[in-house]
Amino acid sequence: MSLELSGSIKGELSKTVEVSGNIQDVGGVTGKLSVPTGRVISLNYEELTHRPLLNGVLIEGNKQADDYSLQLKMNKVTDQEIDEILYGGN
Repeated sequence: MSLELSGSIKGELSKTVEVSGNIQDVGGVTGKLSVPTGRVISLNYEELTHRPLLNGVLIEGNKQADDYSLQLKMNKVTDQEIDEILYGGN
């Protein structure tokens, strides 16, 4: 979401918003800036809570595909096997 100012901004922001760009003083800026204290986010992945899982295994460190029970290559399946899977046996 971009924000352009053509007059003045009044009110209160109720969510965390990142503002970037240039602010040019065209008559003064007033208000109050506060830093939320209830929610602090660590910059270290190891310290984060609710880290992602892959096949029920925490994603961390130098794990390999086997650690996550990933299939490394596709098994060959014949047309007949596909038909049996989709439409059942004889």
